[in-house]
Amino acid sequence: MGNIKDNVKRAIHFQYPDYIPLMYYDHNLIEKTDVVSIFVTELAGGPGHDTSEWGFRWELEKNDQGFYAPGSVKYPAITSWDQLKNYKPLVAKKSGRFDYAQKLMSKYPDRYYVANCEASNFTLCAYIRGFEDFLCDLYEEPENVRKLIDIVFDAEEDLIGECAAAGFDAVWWEDDWGTQLAPIVNPELLREFFLPRMKKAVDLAHSLGIDIWLHSCGYIYDLIPDLISIGIDGLNLGQVSLNGVERMGKEFGGKICFLTPGNYQSTGITGTVQEIFDEIEKFTIHLNTEKGGMVGLVSAVSTRLGYGAPLENALALPRAFEKYCGRWNPIKR
Repeated sequence: MGNIKDNVKRAIHFQYPDYIPLMYYDHNLIEKTDVVSIFVTELAGGPGHDTSEWGFRWELEKNDQGFYAPGSVKYPAITSWDQLKNYKPLVAKKSGRFDYAQKLMSKYPDRYYVANCEASNFTLCAYIRGFEDFLCDLYEEPENVRKLIDIVFDAEEDLIGECAAAGFDAVWWEDDWGTQLAPIVNPELLREFFLPRMKKAVDLAHSLGIDIWLHSCGYIYDLIPDLISIGIDGLNLGQVSLNGVERMGKEFGGKICFLTPGNYQSTGITGTVQEIFDEIEKFTIHLNTEKGGMVGLVSAVSTRLGYGAPLENALALPRAFEKYCGRWNPIKR
């Protein structure tokens, strides 16, 4: 069995990995993980009003279980387009940004490292401007929208360069495009405003030898061909089953790597332990191929409890992934 990092790359790029890699979000389990995800920006979550590196102020809200869950941006950075000329985005070259990452890289050099940039692209622009205002601006202020997009992507491309120089293997964008039923906005608007700059950033990442991962919650099935066309390497869908596991495998298997979590909206919350195991097996059957194309993502137990999962379900998810994926389950060919 080959190097851990090399196996992850082979899974992502359809080069016959030895096994389906796993990523544990909990760094206390780093001995078991193949992929290490590290936040490299300050989105400024937590109680109170904190200012992100992008200038907006974000609040987390306490749920019924006593955990802080994602809330909303209360104070956008740009409340009037008159403020755009003085807007200051994230500065990529920041002292200490990668200190924690480089400690881990030094101790575990054989892992595949992902720089999680948190909110990115469309979602980031909506946070900066204010969600409802930004949706209206796509129709009413297209030139100002394009100016903001250029500012954001210029900074994101600088960050990609810094991440590559720091030794990361991938950059992870978190960009929620979907509702339960359809994309948040007309897909043609995403194609017009965002995909060209996304492709430019992806091309930059590839020229520097690193991958691009994209996260989206919701239903975005009809946009997956666009993501493939611009070169996205890994797709992390927050609700995999919502988009149709069998048809995604049939249509897109072998074309993009699926970075697959357990379903933290339905099965993981209200399903039985057996249903959790069955769902993970289903992912490995339909989304993985003989050449690769899947990485299993295992969220921390505390995170699953925060979403409202009963304890037995929260504990079952890693066991389900470990039954079908990981270094102890080599692929038989």
